[in-house]
Amino acid sequence: MYISLETVDSCLPPSPPVSFKCPVCQMFSYSPASFSDKDTCNKCSLFAALEARLGEFEQSPAGPEQPALTLVIGSSILRNVKLVAPATAVVCVPGAKAGNVECYLKLLAKDNHKYRKIILHVGGNDTRLRKSEITKMNVKSLCAYAKTMSDSVVFSGPLPNLISDDMYSRMSSFHRWLSWCPANDVGYIDNWRGFWGKPGLIRRVGIHPTLDGAALISKNLTESIIGHKP
Repeated sequence: MYISLETVDSCLPPSPPVSFKCPVCQMFSYSPASFSDKDTCNKCSLFAALEARLGEFEQSPAGPEQPALTLVIGSSILRNVKLVAPATAVVCVPGAKAGNVECYLKLLAKDNHKYRKIILHVGGNDTRLRKSEITKMNVKSLCAYAKTMSDSVVFSGPLPNLISDDMYSRMSSFHRWLSWCPANDVGYIDNWRGFWGKPGLIRRVGIHPTLDGAALISKNLTESIIGHKP
């Protein structure tokens, strides 16, 4: 009697899923996508990279005119942002929501990091959850916490979301609500105005900026850092 290998395999119990565990934070997961190529979870890998970047500034020779560090942190919208402003670290956290960024700031606060300015760019991933009041609450909480570790806090506003009419409406509403920022001692960068009506600045998917769009965001951020409003 002939029994195929496929038949034998079908009779065997399923193989247990491969598990992964981060040696730093002890996070346990069955998803390899949650881990970097260095076997640590994505969160710990990103934080290690951030610590290394900040360490570069801290190890630089101190001088009487050396500016304090400015931290720019936010979602994947910042992926191709390049800044020429001195003593500035840009941290891109793909998929980040306001609560995620606040968690990263709390990790940095444990090492007593203080900044001249913190610029935040989040909100798009929160808005997709369709819970506007929770988004507002989380943005307020993030800004309040950032104030505890920085001389000033600036919120970098959203881009027009062109993926659907619903998302455009929600992002537009979030953009209007952000008038809350200047009323609560939080600086505001109006990216919406520069991107509106210029489809060449946003990729075809309708979410992320093109390289030209990233250059415009870079310009707006640089002007905010050196003291000129965009």
